[in-house]
Amino acid sequence: MTISAIDTGSVLYFSHDELPTVRPLTQEAVLPLIRRALAKARHPIPPAMEVKSFSSRQGVLFFVLPRLPEETAAAPLC
Repeated sequence: MTISAIDTGSVLYFSHDELPTVRPLTQEAVLPLIRRALAKARHPIPPAMEVKSFSSRQGVLFFVLPRLPEETAAAPLC
């Protein structure tokens, strides 16, 4: 497992051996794994998170970003 911090959250890479055997992988299946990995690495754990995953032959890359409250997400940028 590899963790990298980015400006808006964290990026985690897990090999297939480190992932749960549940197929297809669901967010409910990987959230405990992601939370444990972030806690172990002392990275902040967002109370509500958005997880985006990208599969490869060797494993899965997860982008973990804090989920914004509904009113903040809907507010105009300018």
